[in-house]
Amino acid sequence: MKSSRLLGAVVPALAAVAVVSPVNAQDPQRPPLSLETPTVEVIATTPLPGLGVPIEQVPSNVQALTDSAIEQRQAVNLSDLLSRTLPSVNINEVTGNPFQADLNYRGFLVSPLLGTPQGLSVYQDGVRLNEPFGDVVYWDLIPQNAISVVNLIPGSNPLYGLNSLGGALSLRTKTGAEYPHTSAQIYGGSWDRIGVDVEHGGYNDKIDYYFSGSYFDEDGWRDFSPSTVKQFFGKVGYDDGTTDLDLSLSVGDSDLTGNGVTPESMLDRRRREVFTIPDNTKKDMWMLNLTGNHMLNDAFRLGGNVYYRTNRIKTLNGDANDDYEDCFEDAEDDGLDPLDECTETAVNNRTRTKEDVVGAALQLSQLTERNQATAGVSFDRGKADFRQSAAEGVLDHRRGVVETEDEEIENQPGRHHHHLLI
Repeated sequence: MKSSRLLGAVVPALAAVAVVSPVNAQDPQRPPLSLETPTVEVIATTPLPGLGVPIEQVPSNVQALTDSAIEQRQAVNLSDLLSRTLPSVNINEVTGNPFQADLNYRGFLVSPLLGTPQGLSVYQDGVRLNEPFGDVVYWDLIPQNAISVVNLIPGSNPLYGLNSLGGALSLRTKTGAEYPHTSAQIYGGSWDRIGVDVEHGGYNDKIDYYFSGSYFDEDGWRDFSPSTVKQFFGKVGYDDGTTDLDLSLSVGDSDLTGNGVTPESMLDRRRREVFTIPDNTKKDMWMLNLTGNHMLNDAFRLGGNVYYRTNRIKTLNGDANDDYEDCFEDAEDDGLDPLDECTETAVNNRTRTKEDVVGAALQLSQLTERNQATAGVSFDRGKADFRQSAAEGVLDHRRGVVETEDEEIENQPGRHHHHLLI
């Protein structure tokens, strides 16, 4: 009886193996069976870190980039990275400088150039990077080497504040607990381009730390168009499983030259020529940001941040006078040198801007079985002092401006900007 029962149990099992084995043998490319669940990509849908939402549950085409995708692209800056990677994003380098591009997303712009109608908001760890004067965004001041996750959220959402008509970019920076390693790279290319990126992170019990630095320098593909960008980012954090605190410092120092458009008649002779020089922008920025999150229980999370940001910007633009265009065209038509025929041809326009921003935010998130609710308040106070001056002169044979008159102040308004969002 025992033998018959054993035989009755073994025979069906052997038959099952006989059925399965030929199938696997006939399809060697078939992947092995796995009990692992598929990867669930969770994104942040608010400027501050929240409980996170699976990307497929967000009712819009949210696009996300992780650090691995950022590293693979090897882009020069964030605008270059987005244009290479994400659909509906493209850039326009009207100045000829890679760090001064206009980014276009579904017809809405975010740009470093004053006067451009801004339609996107950019946040780094809950801090709004749009400057108080003109809402511009400076790509050269964003530490790309320290970015962990990029989320591009489309649509007009009042959650992201002023001028978020086309959407918002939310950037998360790295921590030492997530990136406990040391890496460095050096690269070079045409126009004497050289770049260096280094980073180091680690953790010890409840404390983590992360530091990164970047250096970029090139002569530019056009005459008299050098650029230098220096960036530093550091973060120290504390995490005991319930409370998470991070104190970060961002520093940016850049010297960019983007000499703008050139008449076709000059480009026909030589593609590297520029119309007038220089068109230079120097920036010196640092930002201190303290962020914190505390799990009240399994369903509620309280988060907030306090930050201070300061930026000093100087521009020097060598421009032709308004009357120079007609004189230039007449001289060209007559086969004469415009620099010899036209007098009072140029002007040096200078601007100096001082911007200081301070802000704070508080956010409460609740996660239930079916829904997630988020409520919060933020306050930003910005102060911008702007000064513009001009000095008349003439163009030399390099098409640079030689000043012949003293510098005169044209306007010097002051501006304060307050932003309260609930």
